[in-house]
Formats: sequence, structure tokens, C-alpha cells
Amino acid sequence: MKAINLSITGIVQGVGFRYTTLRLARQLEVTGFVTNRDNGSVYIEVQGTEQQLKHFTTAIQQTSSPFARIDQIAIKQQSLKSFNQFEIR
Repeated sequence: MKAINLSITGIVQGVGFRYTTLRLARQLEVTGFVTNRDNGSVYIEVQGTEQQLKHFTTAIQQTSSPFARIDQIAIKQQSLKSFNQFEIR
């Protein structure tokens, strides 16, 4: 298992981005959470196998909400946590 976090900027709040992320995460069977930040970005912590995380990051870029616009995604490695599922916070 591996864990990463993603900070996503652009038009990503108020456009269904978190719900699309939740759907993708559950399809790919990864765990973690997605949340809005006060600065207008979205923050995601996600963990799974290396292959799952590759699919997840690709899917986020290609399958985001139709009203969203991603300007930048910053991805960082992080330590594993004990998530039971993926959720919106």
C-alpha cells in the first residue's frame, strides 16, 4: 500500500468535483477523503496499491466534473493512515 495527497487548483469547488472524486475512488477501491479548502482548492488524501493510485490520478485529470477546470495538481507522498473507505469531508 502507498499513500499520496493531492492539492488541486482551478475551478474545483461548487461544480460537483468532490462527488465525482468520491465516485472514482469507490470504483477504484481506494480509501481516503476529499475536502474543500478555504483558498478555493480541493485537497485529497488517498491510499491504495501503486497501480490504483496511478489510475486514480489519471482519472481525476480526465474525468473531473464537466463544469470543473483543473489548473494544477500537486502530488506528494505521505505516510499511510487507517482509512476504512473514501469519503467527502
